[in-house]
Amino acid sequence: MSVRKRALNLLFVMTDGVNARTVVEEMLLALPTSDTTIKEEMVVKIAILAEQFATDLAWYLDTTVQVWRQCRW
Repeated sequence: MSVRKRALNLLFVMTDGVNARTVVEEMLLALPTSDTTIKEEMVVKIAILAEQFATDLAWYLDTTVQVWRQCRW
């Protein structure tokens, strides 16, 4: 589990304006199958990245809605 958390943290730190949408999309794809121990941290990181790198309101809202839909724990 610590390897997954480290990978998530590394991905989060490496994200910039160029790759943010791709990273967020990939994290959203991985979210439903993630362990509950890492899922909470993924949700927080997705939310931070979506807010930080939102190029338009529609993408930000779409990302937020997708997170809400997938967080039925």
